[in-house]
Amino acid sequence: MNKKLKILIVEDDGTSAHYLLIYLNTLGYEICGKARSGEDAIIIANKENPNVVIMDICLEGDMNGIETARKMLEKDRNISIIFVSTKIDPDIFKHAMALDPVSFLTKPVDPAMLKSSLDSIKNFDVYKNIITFAGDDEPTETQII
Repeated sequence: MNKKLKILIVEDDGTSAHYLLIYLNTLGYEICGKARSGEDAIIIANKENPNVVIMDICLEGDMNGIETARKMLEKDRNISIIFVSTKIDPDIFKHAMALDPVSFLTKPVDPAMLKSSLDSIKNFDVYKNIITFAGDDEPTETQII
């Protein structure tokens, strides 16, 4: 069950977005779009239905990454969010973590940390599929294995 992740990159810095795109492509991930603003990100997400959004906290436009992620999650709770930011303000971090992201990475993004975050999403997806396949009853240890 190796479901390919469909990733949306939301990053206002063109150079950072470009490096993320190249790295993710080398890992074989499908990039369904790039956006510089929260407004554009929501439009792309509604059209492309990504599994994962790599979301910068500071964006162009009226919405920041946290507000954008909140709106996306209101529509689809199954989207996995990976926040990235150069600024680690405690209040920003607290608000971001309230949305239960997969991770919060600092810039410049460490490729190994990003890969680890994506691997955890893929592994969790497999786990969810096994649970779903097991049926409507509460899963037992033997059903999960």
